[in-house]
Amino acid sequence: MADTHNVFISWSGERSRVAAEAFREWLKTVLQNARPWMSTEMEKGTRSFEEMARALEGTKVGVVFLTPENLTSEWIHYEVGALSKTVDEKTRVCTYLLVDLESATLKAPLSWFQWTKPNKTDTRKLIGTINMHLDAAPLAESTLNATFEKWWPDLDEKLKALPTPSGAPPVRRGTDDMIAEVLELTRTIVPAIREISEQASRGRSAKFLADAMAEARLISRFALDPLPQREYTTEPPAQPITTGIPSGIGSAFGAVTGEGGAGVSSARSSPSPEAPSPESSSGPTKHRPLPSRSGGSNKK
Repeated sequence: MADTHNVFISWSGERSRVAAEAFREWLKTVLQNARPWMSTEMEKGTRSFEEMARALEGTKVGVVFLTPENLTSEWIHYEVGALSKTVDEKTRVCTYLLVDLESATLKAPLSWFQWTKPNKTDTRKLIGTINMHLDAAPLAESTLNATFEKWWPDLDEKLKALPTPSGAPPVRRGTDDMIAEVLELTRTIVPAIREISEQASRGRSAKFLADAMAEARLISRFALDPLPQREYTTEPPAQPITTGIPSGIGSAFGAVTGEGGAGVSSARSSPSPEAPSPESSSGPTKHRPLPSRSGGSNKK
């Protein structure tokens, strides 16, 4: 919807209201995409809680204007609680500390949020946060800087002209009080940290088990698959191997058998057309004497 508000402004008390109204009008000038809402816009006779719920539906940033006299305001705490319920990873809640209010004075839940001092540097950071978390395209930094520099003096003048406080400022919190709050927050956070750690440990165990099961399946597949069968034959090859034997292999063969390696290589690589008979040799032929018919020796 075009009229959906995206910046929720919380206030309580006269000084807080004056500052909140000045900031609302100034914000619409600096950021044209900002559509701030505060409870002074509600019509008479409307149900405030329903109207506030509708305003919170599109809220992206909440700004709470705090003064020393409204720190214990029930309305402030109610609106802060409503804002906290709508906060997600893209929503921000910031407190704006008016006059001389110190962050050490804040108590929970107001102390849980990032605070902003009413000076130029801190307010520029707040405007940058609002610019980045609206539901529209953010302004370029150069454009935002130029716009902020032009309009900051107007807001600064109105913040410095706030009415005087109606009562004494609150007493600064003691060290024991702040330590007690830190201890309470720690006790609240520890169970969440322990749960996150346990979830991470279970996740690592589950991943280790899955990897082990995958490795076991891989090993069992190779163990159970039959090896490829090869056919063996005892028949000699159709043609003798006459080529392709390097001379080095022939030399090694000759060294083992006592024959010349070169001869083996040359004999296999250059076979003679006719193989010699087993009885032939390189020397002169010797004839075995024939036995005589009479059983004696054959003499000439």
